[in-house]
Amino acid sequence: MLEDILARGLGEARDAAVLPRPGATVVSPRTRRVVRLIERVIALIDERLTAAVDAIVHHPQFQRLEASWRGLSYLVDQAGRDRTRVQLWVLSVRWSELARDVERAMEFDQTALFQKVYEERFGTAGGEPFGVLLGDYEIRHRLHDDHGIDDLALLMRISETASAALAPFVAGVHPSFFGLREFAQLERHIDLDRLLRSAEYSAWHRLRKQDDSRYLGLALPRVLMRRPYHEGVAVSRRRRCARCRAAWSGTGSGVCAGCGQFVTARDPRTCTQERLAFCYREDVSGADRSRYLWGNAAYAFGGVLIRAFLECAWFADIRGFVRDQERGGVVAGMPTDEYGLDSPGVAPKMGVDVVIDDVSEKEFTAQGMIPLCALHDTPYAAFYSNSSIYTPAQLTTVEGTLNERLSGMLQYTLCVGRFGHHLKARVRDRTGSVAQASTIENELRDWLFEYINPDDKAPPEIKARYPLRDAEVQVREIPGRPGQYQCVMRLIPHYQLDDLLVNVRIKTELRSGAK
Repeated sequence: MLEDILARGLGEARDAAVLPRPGATVVSPRTRRVVRLIERVIALIDERLTAAVDAIVHHPQFQRLEASWRGLSYLVDQAGRDRTRVQLWVLSVRWSELARDVERAMEFDQTALFQKVYEERFGTAGGEPFGVLLGDYEIRHRLHDDHGIDDLALLMRISETASAALAPFVAGVHPSFFGLREFAQLERHIDLDRLLRSAEYSAWHRLRKQDDSRYLGLALPRVLMRRPYHEGVAVSRRRRCARCRAAWSGTGSGVCAGCGQFVTARDPRTCTQERLAFCYREDVSGADRSRYLWGNAAYAFGGVLIRAFLECAWFADIRGFVRDQERGGVVAGMPTDEYGLDSPGVAPKMGVDVVIDDVSEKEFTAQGMIPLCALHDTPYAAFYSNSSIYTPAQLTTVEGTLNERLSGMLQYTLCVGRFGHHLKARVRDRTGSVAQASTIENELRDWLFEYINPDDKAPPEIKARYPLRDAEVQVREIPGRPGQYQCVMRLIPHYQLDDLLVNVRIKTELRSGAK
């Protein structure tokens, strides 16, 4: 992207100076003066190009575009190890377009988003459901002068689609959600609980009480998407006619405008290439670090999910960290910068735009956020938790309240969602006559039994093969809707990080036969 911009400007600027041909011997004083003059002109050109490129790459719109593409590239790289098991589907849609889609529909299942996420996956024979939805959006809690969309109302409708598809939706958070201009201001600790108890967050608390909000996750702060450009990185190549040295912009064959010779781009006898190196060093100075390229933390969370799935096709190990191991919630493969010391790699800079300490991490988690924390003196960061925005109910027993809180975490929703996808697909792909609810229930119960091992002391490799400690499933016919059933599934999985037995309940619809 940047290299294409430089190739045009640099090539045109260098053409204006008559440089000595490669290999020419320069001996006369006049020639030396000309060379020094040319060098000063080139230095001036480099200086002005640097200022122009800085203005381009630091423009907010350009940064937003580049961060999105680099975030997508990061996910592709993470999935590239085994693309047969991980598929990435990209839906290019603006937040404002999603808002219009929701406004035009009477119910959530009439939206174009529902058609894409649910109907095209569950309503078509052989369709493969999505495991998670990552949104490159930053959520605000209210309207602003430059933001006329009710994000929380839109999130509520998205959560309904995500719940139906058993695929959590994870997006980012805008600093204005906390009354900030930038996340760096979090370094001055704020009373998060007191802030979010104010009246302007009433819509936020209503959203958190909805059952479908278990399928919503908000990650913060922002993550570094690209290291700053250093000297010598901006390199382009330019073709010239081998006979007269005139610039040749063609990619095939043609007649040179300078000498009339027939030129073939890939024939070194008629066309040569010269390497144009632009000594560009990106200026990222400033106290607020806003000139760095920051992007949505949802991409980092997606990278953790991809790694966990490739390792064991399961999402239990997606939080916390183990020293010297890229597992759990550790974010690996993201770009990092470092302080300018003699030895590279000695003093890495943090890859997030603010350090979230242990106290703040617990506060954000309690408020339904997914904070990404930098690991001290390392180029890594880690997710210590993965709470959905759901507010757990206060039950009569301590164990019940804790189970309610843990069952609202995304790692559990993702795990049981895998079983839910298979259950829905098995019933959908049934062909022929409509079966009795009891027949489908017995079939699904037998299938679930293949993944149950009640032994809590079983070794990890056995728990990976049999990830459930217990399971129940109930199927009932929906009156007046032949071939459609109401399914309630209760799963108790084995987990690595929690001592409690988490009882997760999923209620969903099953359809026999597909379009």
